[in-house]
Amino acid sequence: MDLWQQNASLAVTPATAATRNNLSGLMSMIYELRVYTAMPGRLPDVLARFRDHTVGIWNRLGIRQFGYWTTAVGPDSNALTYMLVWESLADREVKWGKFVVDPEWVEVRKASEAAGPIVAKMDNSFLAPTSFSPAK
Repeated sequence: MDLWQQNASLAVTPATAATRNNLSGLMSMIYELRVYTAMPGRLPDVLARFRDHTVGIWNRLGIRQFGYWTTAVGPDSNALTYMLVWESLADREVKWGKFVVDPEWVEVRKASEAAGPIVAKMDNSFLAPTSFSPAK
């Protein structure tokens, strides 16, 4: 199973009771932090795919983006870090599930990886705001 298939299967698998319990503290929004470590020398390709294609597809599908960052100072300057905001875990499951099978995305991904993978590793975390966080 390749990196995208693994990520896609996680995306469309319904949340387990344990996952729902862990996310039950989220009051109104779910924040998803994602970090893509690019293959050596391929960060410009990852950034181009997001800038030129992914952002537009997500806008069309109603996927809310909070921000995108590259590492200016830190342990990995070959990474794209970004955050998505979801109304609920169910909202995430539905929209992400539509994204990973979207014909435009499938074609863009295939074309951008024609010379080989551009992402070496993907990490994602769901973040719960603290009671004192300005983000709720």
